[in-house]
Amino acid sequence: MKLPICCFYFIFALTVPVSILAQYTPQEEALTLFEDNQYSGALPIFKRLTSLFPKDPRYQYYVGVCMVQSNTELKKALDYLSFAAEKTVPRDVYFFIGKALLYQYKFNEALDAFLKFQQFGERSEKERWQCDNHIAMARNGQRLIEKECNVNVYKADTISRKELFSYYNRFLVSGKFREIADRSFPFAESKDRSTWRFVPSMLNKNEVVYESSSTPARKNRDLVTVRKNSDDSWSRPENLGSVINSSFDEDYAYFNASESALYFASKGHNSMGGYDVFKSIYNPNSKSWSAAINLGYPINTPYDDFLFVPSDDQTQAMFTSNRATHGDKLVTYTVSFERDYTYGDIPMKVDLNNRSNFRIIPKPLGENFKKETKHEQVYTSAGIAKKSTGSNAYPAVLLQQKDYNDQLNKALQFQLQSDSLSRVAEDLRQKSLTSKNEWEKDRCRKEILLLDQRSKAMQLKADEFYERARKYELQYAERNENSVQTTKISEDKVRKAFRKNDSGKSKQSEFKNVSSKNSENKPNIPTKSKSTLVYEFKVMAKSPYTSVDQIPLNQPLPAGLIYKIQMGAFSKIIEPDRFKGIIPISGVTLQKGAVTKYYAGLFNRFADAEKALNRIKEFGFADSYIVTFYDGKSIPINRAREIENDK
Repeated sequence: MKLPICCFYFIFALTVPVSILAQYTPQEEALTLFEDNQYSGALPIFKRLTSLFPKDPRYQYYVGVCMVQSNTELKKALDYLSFAAEKTVPRDVYFFIGKALLYQYKFNEALDAFLKFQQFGERSEKERWQCDNHIAMARNGQRLIEKECNVNVYKADTISRKELFSYYNRFLVSGKFREIADRSFPFAESKDRSTWRFVPSMLNKNEVVYESSSTPARKNRDLVTVRKNSDDSWSRPENLGSVINSSFDEDYAYFNASESALYFASKGHNSMGGYDVFKSIYNPNSKSWSAAINLGYPINTPYDDFLFVPSDDQTQAMFTSNRATHGDKLVTYTVSFERDYTYGDIPMKVDLNNRSNFRIIPKPLGENFKKETKHEQVYTSAGIAKKSTGSNAYPAVLLQQKDYNDQLNKALQFQLQSDSLSRVAEDLRQKSLTSKNEWEKDRCRKEILLLDQRSKAMQLKADEFYERARKYELQYAERNENSVQTTKISEDKVRKAFRKNDSGKSKQSEFKNVSSKNSENKPNIPTKSKSTLVYEFKVMAKSPYTSVDQIPLNQPLPAGLIYKIQMGAFSKIIEPDRFKGIIPISGVTLQKGAVTKYYAGLFNRFADAEKALNRIKEFGFADSYIVTFYDGKSIPINRAREIENDK
């Protein structure tokens, strides 16, 4: 039976000698700190008292609880708590035994301890510590550690909790996390901490943003949407519903527009402990969210894991955890994925705790992520068209029309989302055909269905807004023909650039340049033959492309297998200097010239394209990726690899 805290104070005062009270005054300080959840401050005081009274179960209990709550010496905490559990101490001792075991990935033993707490604990304490949810977490953990997400960790920075959002804002350029002020959002409750929302840099009126909120009637935090009104105020929040929100806390929302996916942290659903990171995809046709998917171990652990912010192509991300910290400290990880959220078997008898703390690969991806988010803003944010002012691709009068820019802006946004979703779906489709794991095949099929639906919906939206933009264009002069016609480049300049020795002056390409035998006639598009290596890639000190000798557009591709590097898609013709001396560069126009995709290099071996891609990323094009063609038609990269390997 649990004794009230006041009884502990009374018994404590009666049993401790006056000399000890004088020497270690006030003992009540430790209990006050404990009741205020300041476990790190209370721990050294209780440790001192335990050394004086080693057989007193009360101090053993307090020391054990403080260790668990401050994530300190968990194995010793179990010794203290196990000793105390056999004596007269609060029955939530079983809860803290379970939590210490949970943190050590001993899910079966943790489940037994939580069930004991459910049986013997006080009702108020079971509600306070969410006993039923922790029972579910222990069971979830047993299943979630069957597989692990394949990730590489390149950076881990320790920060204080109050630095969290300012740290992310250093790297995010497409928007910022903003603290919600009471005057602009009077409906949110702080619940002992500030509420934050991610606000895109180019946010149009009536566009939604996502955040977490609580109300007096509901103690837990839910995810909601708010819209920006025309007067820059915010609308009342709209709850995202039970598919996203559980009976427990949801927080730290980030919406990735390129895949129409909401990433958020939840203590409910199938969390294995504390906050876990989840993902849900929005379907605009049904206006519904997919079931929340747990990203799994080691992104998620029995600790708090949250604020997952992915790159546009979902190959890199930042997220935060308290798995390896104490007190108010956190660790923010920068990670990359070998493939988009793929999972593999966890080795037998591995220390999951050590494994989840990651082996850091010494590569400065933090800066790459920063460049990536800048580039992402250039070609995926809603503000693309607004940056096109002054381009000769459109009549000047159109660029002054806000309505026209808005239509084209939306079209670009939906077009790029559709392309990205389609590419991810195709990769998953190829993977499902070769996978021997039925669980993985089933997961791929479900994701492919959602991605295809979403891609089709995005393309329909893009076509709709392109058509609206066309109507504006017909009211004015025809577009400058230079922006939509194929431009002939000076072949001699590029051909000479490949022959030129740039030693001492130019940035050297570390790769061997090999052109085809037909390069005299088509220097940028070597004709492939069975014995010819197609390799065109170099970095010059100065780009040979100029406003006169322009980047070629809409050139036919040679027959056979070709790899190229897609560097970006833009709503205007890009100045050659933007590509920093990389050659050859080519472009393809879409939607009657409204969008131009730019490519670098020409290869018929994946290994060569991959090396060139790494070099291109070093020059700040972090969102670049390899695209593949066969006989002039786009094919999935997995199919291209098969064709190459069959040669």
